[in-house]
Amino acid sequence: MAVALVAIIRIRGVQGARWRAKRTMEALHLTRRHHMVLLPENPALRPMLNLCKDYVAWGEVDPEVVAKLNAKMGEKAVYRMHPPRKGFRSVKKGGPKGALGNIGKRINNVIERMLPM
Repeated sequence: MAVALVAIIRIRGVQGARWRAKRTMEALHLTRRHHMVLLPENPALRPMLNLCKDYVAWGEVDPEVVAKLNAKMGEKAVYRMHPPRKGFRSVKKGGPKGALGNIGKRINNVIERMLPM
């Protein structure tokens, strides 16, 4: 069975953020806005994501989107993405109404909109 990949995108800056959220994003190599990492799904990742849920979006990424990403940008540890075309839903809200937190399969749409043309 293949291990599911989780895409994590930093959406907001850290001005006014708590130190634990800042350190967690540094540990995930998300040092700037619109940086993205692909990590394998594991139990140790969930608490880290919950600490910085107000600054990042994450979800399980499809293999087709990973193939497009690698074709356009190459295989990297940290992807420097463009801002999404037509913007985010809301960078203040999480869940189904916003762009923060666990957005599930919607992460694929966000990644495709952030790819360079």
